[in-house]
Amino acid sequence: MDPPWLRLEKLINSEENYIVRVEPRYVAGAGRGLFATQDLAALETVISVPSQFLMNARTLSAQYPEPILPQSTPISTIDPPPLSSIQLLSLHLYRVKRGIKDDSFDPYISTLPPSFADHPLAVMQKPDLRPAVMKMVPPSVENMLLSVEKRLKDDWNLALRTMEHFPDLLSSGKEEMEDSDCLLEDYMWAWLNVNTRCLYHGLGFAQPSDNVTMCPILDFANHTSIDSLSITQDEFALGDGMAFSTPGPIKNGDQVYLRYGGHSNAFLFSEYGFVLPLGLQGAHITNGEIIVDPDLEDRFQGAKNFKLKRELLRDRNYWGDWTFHVQDGEARPSYRVIIALRLLHVSINSEDDSNHELQLWEDSIMGLVDNVSEENELKVRQSVIDLCKTIVERSKTKISYVRSQVADREASGPVEWLHVLDMIEQLWEEEYYVAKKLSLRCAGVEVHPPSDPQLTLPTYKRDYRIEEYTPLWPSPISMVQPIKTGVIGVGSSAVTFHVPFLLALPNLFEVYSVLERKATDEQKKSGGTIGAKFNTPAIRVINTIEEFLADPELQLVIITTPNETHYPFAKAAIQAKKHVLLEKPVTPTYAEAKELDSLAKSQGVILSAFQNRRWDSDFLTLKKLVSEGKLGDLVEFESRFDRYRPSPRTTAFWREAAGPGAGHTFDLGPHLIDQVLQLFGRPNRLTASIQNLRGFGGLAIDDTPYPIRATVAASSLSVKKSQLRFSVRGSKGSYEKRGLDPQEDQLKARKVAVLDAQFGREDETIAGILDFVNDNGTIESTTVTSEKGSYQSLFENLAGAIASGADLQVKFEQSAAVIQMIELAMVSSKEGRTVEVPAP
Repeated sequence: MDPPWLRLEKLINSEENYIVRVEPRYVAGAGRGLFATQDLAALETVISVPSQFLMNARTLSAQYPEPILPQSTPISTIDPPPLSSIQLLSLHLYRVKRGIKDDSFDPYISTLPPSFADHPLAVMQKPDLRPAVMKMVPPSVENMLLSVEKRLKDDWNLALRTMEHFPDLLSSGKEEMEDSDCLLEDYMWAWLNVNTRCLYHGLGFAQPSDNVTMCPILDFANHTSIDSLSITQDEFALGDGMAFSTPGPIKNGDQVYLRYGGHSNAFLFSEYGFVLPLGLQGAHITNGEIIVDPDLEDRFQGAKNFKLKRELLRDRNYWGDWTFHVQDGEARPSYRVIIALRLLHVSINSEDDSNHELQLWEDSIMGLVDNVSEENELKVRQSVIDLCKTIVERSKTKISYVRSQVADREASGPVEWLHVLDMIEQLWEEEYYVAKKLSLRCAGVEVHPPSDPQLTLPTYKRDYRIEEYTPLWPSPISMVQPIKTGVIGVGSSAVTFHVPFLLALPNLFEVYSVLERKATDEQKKSGGTIGAKFNTPAIRVINTIEEFLADPELQLVIITTPNETHYPFAKAAIQAKKHVLLEKPVTPTYAEAKELDSLAKSQGVILSAFQNRRWDSDFLTLKKLVSEGKLGDLVEFESRFDRYRPSPRTTAFWREAAGPGAGHTFDLGPHLIDQVLQLFGRPNRLTASIQNLRGFGGLAIDDTPYPIRATVAASSLSVKKSQLRFSVRGSKGSYEKRGLDPQEDQLKARKVAVLDAQFGREDETIAGILDFVNDNGTIESTTVTSEKGSYQSLFENLAGAIASGADLQVKFEQSAAVIQMIELAMVSSKEGRTVEVPAP
């Protein structure tokens, strides 16, 4: 084991809160990798690194002038501007490379790769090799490489400006700025280390892309594209350390992997400097992706009405980003390709405003029709076949050319260039494989790499065999379109409770757009906060509510912003004829809720509320006991949501800061009251006591129990190891339940997929107790296993209501009634009396 690792491991082991159950080993063709040093169970922590050993803009802040640090709040423009986290980390590693001492992170920095000589970006900087790289790579990869190079040089220029402005950052005065080629090489080493190793980590910065860190030990892990093999990041509080756990059991000596994201080989090659090989012995490759923008653009440029069609596609966000891909063994063009090709084959008469074909194309985008026409669809299929033929022939030529270059240079060429050539060859093989597989599937057969090396044809060392397969297009294309969904708000509610379910139900929903007011153009490229968090860069990021709602493709809007913004955002969305799902509480006032309800009905759109706790495991269990008559005629009901949290979180959590719709009454009250109304309907009378025991926020904030006949209570000053959740008494039995439904914790921990069989399943140790009178008249006790929680049911029902008119389970008038109860509770608490509940 190499000395830098031992030094780093010793440092981390000096802390109490560390876990290191891995060690580095050499992996042929991949450098170092991480291997388990013991048997590990599913979801067991593999690595835990304390926060002080993470290298990020927080832990480096003491070493740099405050004006250049990434900001926690937006600031006015200054010169030079603050550095991003990526730029700050790159500058720091560059300074270390140039001789600046950093005792804190030296053990970690010493484990970083000493060179990136075989990264395509580094090879491109050699004047004698740059033309060859540009000539040999696929056209789309050339564009990617140039984009990465531009980011590098832009960051380098900003680093130079920063060091000129703050000369103390230089190691030896102005002479440091000489020999720019050598300095750029050192900066490129630093920049590539950062660009290939940073992980998302919540640090509280205003720009989502600044919330990243470099993590010792973990960056020895190699990449895998298979979710089930990759360790996953645990959820930690703001600014804490990082931990990673296993997706399933791991044996001592097994390699553990990280998944960098669902990226194509073209992206991995350009950004990280490696590719995943095709044609592995013993297994068929199942995934592949190629970009066909240059080829499809050529076809449009030669078509009639090219400029008009290009503008139509741009206006509807379908210009570019066209791909062919193989997923789970099935070859298909992307939906964007199909939309573009349909328009390519539409005849547009500029003098005819009522072009029927063009209207059908518009309708196909909206999901109102399956396609433009059978004739148009056959032309689309033929265009796909023609594109595939072009790519296959080009790939054969390029593979032969690359191999000739390898043969010419094997004796004299630098090793790093031969390595890049091998990766370029694999990129072309992927182009060949995907295009060949798609073209043959269109004709009714399938192609994939051989599992038996004896089947390899002499022309290509990685070739393909053909098998019978179901045709891709036996008849015109028919697409089932998920609901295009836009999210307003990118905070905890969206990230924890909404987006995971939307992504887990791709047949029902597409996370189409996000309203993120402060997102920069650079952040938009990665899908903003949500795109970065979930590796979904295709999400459209919009800065203004007007542009967000003006998109004709947007169908459903989910609002997850602070409570006082619910009403204006929901009203605007309904007026734009969008379906709306509102976080609870739906509005701060009953009058606003009633207005939204009436407006939605007049506009003919679905309006619902996120009353997800109707699907808590304990509440589902209670409903079942009541419906089965196990408790008899109920005489007393108590529902509590107590915790011990004596210090209010008024800075990071707006729910606990003073303002309209704040405090437990509006945070937990909507869930507790909604559950009561679901069980018993509207009450006749209501009595409430709302108090502020933690002494913050003024009268608008509360956190103490407020009893009603069916008692619901919530407190943050309940010192109890096992908190009471439900206590229900009836004429035949009683039911008591302690502990909370597991789904929120599972969502925050991100260890269990939302559609996994274990999601929503409660630990048997906190099962409820049912006391009942048996046939002999004596009282018995039994444990009641909780029903499986199912937050996804809310989303499935919502999709059914939008798509097919299914009965909506969370009707908005029900959530409006909850707000009415809260308003009455405030009156009761303030005046110290029981109030009558009026008819709805």
